[in-house]
Amino acid sequence: MTWSAFPTAVYQQAPPYTWWNTYIRDNGNETAVAKATTAGYHFVSTGTNAIAERAILGASVDATETTTSTSYVDLATPGPSVTMTTGTKALIWMNVQLGNSTSSQAFASYGVSGATTLAPADSLGILSDNQATGAGGNRIGVCDLRALTAGSNTFFMQYRTQAGTGSFLRRRIQVMGL
Repeated sequence: MTWSAFPTAVYQQAPPYTWWNTYIRDNGNETAVAKATTAGYHFVSTGTNAIAERAILGASVDATETTTSTSYVDLATPGPSVTMTTGTKALIWMNVQLGNSTSSQAFASYGVSGATTLAPADSLGILSDNQATGAGGNRIGVCDLRALTAGSNTFFMQYRTQAGTGSFLRRRIQVMGL
């Protein structure tokens, strides 16, 4: 249902009873107050005179884990990941402390599955500088505004290295459905 524009009233003419249902009851049910079901959620426009409740969710994995893979993979503890209903866009924040055992790069990226399919890629992610930093590494974050297919989408992080052993800890992902 969407908001209905009010008709123009005519002087000394009683409005029909159907106006009450359409312009008072139904329009009232299209307000944020009527649609709010979850504390802490926000509202986005889904079209002309239409709104939907959306979430801001986050997840984390704190353990230090490593990979020698040069392709994006899950670590021993996959993720972090969040699943939510989105519209056609979302803001994705990621941060991670990452390093490499050699003077090579370590990469962390996100992907999306569900209504949208998007594989992790270097262009979406975080990379360490070319310093042998091991698990201490650099703590780095990025934010991305991503076009999506509306529906249930799962946002997840994966990892790779250019060479050597990449170390990853304090992994975080936060997603704001739009």
